[in-house]
Amino acid sequence: MTWARIFALALALGATLTTSALAIGNDYTVKLRPSVTVSSPAVTLGDLFEGDLMWPEKAVAPAPKPGQRFVLGSKWLANVARTYGIDWRPANTYDRAMVYRPGQTISEGDILDRVEQDLIAMGMPNNYGLSLSAPLGHITIAADAVPDIAVREPFFDAGTGAFSAVVEVPAGTPNAQFIPVRGNAFPTVSVPALNRNVSKNTLITDSMIEWIDVPTAAVRRDVVMDAYLLVGKSPRTFIRAGEQVRDNDIIQVTLVDIPVPRHDLREGTEISTSHIDWITMNQSDVSQNIVTDIERLIGLSPRRFLPAGAPIRVSDVHIVVPVDVPVALRDVRRGEILTEEDFHWITMNENELAGGVLTDERDVIGQTARRAIRAGQVFRGRDLRTPVLIERGKIVTIRLETPFMQLSAMGKALENGGAGETMRIMNTLSNKTIFATVIDADTVRVDSLQTASVR
Repeated sequence: MTWARIFALALALGATLTTSALAIGNDYTVKLRPSVTVSSPAVTLGDLFEGDLMWPEKAVAPAPKPGQRFVLGSKWLANVARTYGIDWRPANTYDRAMVYRPGQTISEGDILDRVEQDLIAMGMPNNYGLSLSAPLGHITIAADAVPDIAVREPFFDAGTGAFSAVVEVPAGTPNAQFIPVRGNAFPTVSVPALNRNVSKNTLITDSMIEWIDVPTAAVRRDVVMDAYLLVGKSPRTFIRAGEQVRDNDIIQVTLVDIPVPRHDLREGTEISTSHIDWITMNQSDVSQNIVTDIERLIGLSPRRFLPAGAPIRVSDVHIVVPVDVPVALRDVRRGEILTEEDFHWITMNENELAGGVLTDERDVIGQTARRAIRAGQVFRGRDLRTPVLIERGKIVTIRLETPFMQLSAMGKALENGGAGETMRIMNTLSNKTIFATVIDADTVRVDSLQTASVR
């Protein structure tokens, strides 16, 4: 081998090694966008790559349909980069770009509403609804498109109820979709329904009611047609949203909150607010012996085991707060005036006190016994009275005082009377009976001429 050939071979080998070294050490000036969102109908180089690009606006692929996406693989991206002289190579087969084109959805209901308008203009009755022969699904258009819907070739057969049309969306655009629709029209009636699922013991309010159009043939005879008849009622069991409500599905209720044990309560526990939870019941389901007022439970104790969540009956609890009650210290005869030495105090449970039992010493001291009271007996209001100042048959002075006059006359007591009590007095001059208030042992008072016969 000549020196000339050896030198040429060395130059070639050196050039190859230099090129390889440059390739290995190159970080590239352009980076791939792994996730791409496009709004136009085409994908450009600027959508896929970021960095120093000669033609970033160059379209290299059609964009996905609105609302859809696709993936561009590493081999396809490498070919694009090589074709347009972009300084980028995939590191591995996982270098790829996911391209998404956002869109907006036009529902089947929107399309039917638009078709219905044109069919009504052609003579279809206003109360008719439309049923499709086959579902349309959702129609997706570009996110920036105006969602106009146009109806072409509408047709309605009044005899059979059949209809057809071609829908254009978005109307008047180069990328508009033309969708054939066909089906049948039928008469409907609006009925009230619930806009949410409602369970038993839930009071139905006006905000829970919406109106739905139901085929006339599908309306049952017992369906509630007046929303007013739903308000204030409650489901017997459970009513689903958007369904017809029948008369037997609802009942008239008056809902009340009932206090119940939050946890199991055992005998001897002093009940406090921390022990109480609440449940809602229909008042017609609440018996008279169920406690409905929490104040009637606080401070009481269970007579027996009370399970959590169960209504509490009056007989299930008893009072644990003691009440001091005055009782006779000795036998008291009828007509005796009581002093503080005639009674002493005992402690009783409030639920053991019968009606009319006196608990305030001021209601006992200075009062006269109407009947005999035995030692140890409690005092009742009907057992005592104010001491008699004027006895039956006594002659007293009747006084009438007004801002304009003062009159007096004589009268005869027709019954016993104590201080401040109203008693019957007979005017001895007119022999008429009047009602007067006892002032003292010799005087009674009347307040007006209408109640007195004084002359």
